[in-house]
Amino acid sequence: MPWPFSKKQKVTPIEELLKLATEDIEDEWINYTKSSRFKTDVSLSENMDNFAKPLVTFFKDRYMTLYQFGRSIFWYTVSEAITKSKSHTKSEVQDALKELEAKYV
Repeated sequence: MPWPFSKKQKVTPIEELLKLATEDIEDEWINYTKSSRFKTDVSLSENMDNFAKPLVTFFKDRYMTLYQFGRSIFWYTVSEAITKSKSHTKSEVQDALKELEAKYV
């Protein structure tokens, strides 16, 4: 049957790009947590902040289409990637984001 009657839902290019960005950032996060840059004696928010600073350039260069939507899409992607990596729970990541928001707003 033609497209309007298809049961399979189409994925938009933005959704696909967001998925790719999340997967890339998840890989970077996993590498980061295994490196000496990841500190076990500081808060998750501090580790996320340290991780994100150089990552902004990567995200901007590789995912300019997403980056144009602003910093909130960047932080959404970072938080989804960290949660997906299972290094921290969604609740822990959300709490860390609240700390970062309080720090920068």
